[in-house]
Amino acid sequence: MIPNKIEIIPYSKDLKEAIKILNYGWLEKYFRVEQSDIQSLSNPKEDIIDKGGFIFYAKLNDEIVGTVSLLKKTETIFELGKMAVAEKAQGHKIGTLLLEHCLDFVEQKHVKT
Repeated sequence: MIPNKIEIIPYSKDLKEAIKILNYGWLEKYFRVEQSDIQSLSNPKEDIIDKGGFIFYAKLNDEIVGTVSLLKKTETIFELGKMAVAEKAQGHKIGTLLLEHCLDFVEQKHVKT
């Protein structure tokens, strides 16, 4: 049996819909999708990347199953943004891996907070 391979990768425009699909699934199940969610998740490059933020995805056996964003607040302050893991992929510690990736990433970038 081949073990599950989890890889964290950065945003690319061919993955634009994944942040929307993953977050809508989570929001619709536990909360509700608000207008600000529709705007940012429909336009992740414009609303997150182009404003200095970052989006990362988790691939499990070559399928995108998780996402997280870092929202730029100032030059030295970033906020953890939308984070979601597909229900079928939960239990693989993907959320933890995404969070750890963000923490390592901001440390390498010398982000203060």
